[in-house]
Amino acid sequence: MSEIGQIKKLYCYPVKSMAGEELTSAELGWHGINGDRRFSFARTGNMTAFPFPCLIASKMPDLLRYKAYHTNGNNPSKPTVRVRTPEGEDFEVEHESLCKHVAESFGEEVSLIRMNNGI
Repeated sequence: MSEIGQIKKLYCYPVKSMAGEELTSAELGWHGINGDRRFSFARTGNMTAFPFPCLIASKMPDLLRYKAYHTNGNNPSKPTVRVRTPEGEDFEVEHESLCKHVAESFGEEVSLIRMNNGI
């Protein structure tokens, strides 16, 4: 059997469109890497200009400056995800202060969505 390629680095992105974390190993399931993209921020305002509800980096480039990471490995059954803001503040992903921070940066109200299988 011939070699197709080599994996040099693995990354997990706990929150869609935010910077992720480098992994030393990963468990791969039907929905990709366990713990990957289990959370997403969604716009709650007018959807006519852009009907996709998830807030993505093309609509808010500063999302890439937020760093999401797991504090308990990437265990999808009990994800403990934290987010470091561009200013260095650190929040639990489900804390309302993080949602307010993202909303202020985006300029519209947002809400956090938690997925069982990722995006």
